[in-house]
Amino acid sequence: MDWNKEARRVLRFEMKIRDIGYKELLKRLYSIGITDETERSIISKVSRGTFSTAFFLQCLRAMDVKTLDVSGDPVTSVRRGE
Repeated sequence: MDWNKEARRVLRFEMKIRDIGYKELLKRLYSIGITDETERSIISKVSRGTFSTAFFLQCLRAMDVKTLDVSGDPVTSVRRGE
């Protein structure tokens, strides 16, 4: 398994179900005190799938993700309103 691709898939999925684009993610990161990113740097990291665990957790926190399914099973329905 390519774990970088899996991390990218999980992060993109969480962004998609919350209708959060890169600009909005940047805004949310700023709101929790993460100010060393730019929209371009976020796009690059996510597209490569090469980001730190700290960045991954920061994004999840900024998006208010409460639970995370890492089973690898295909998603059959979209979670909303966590």
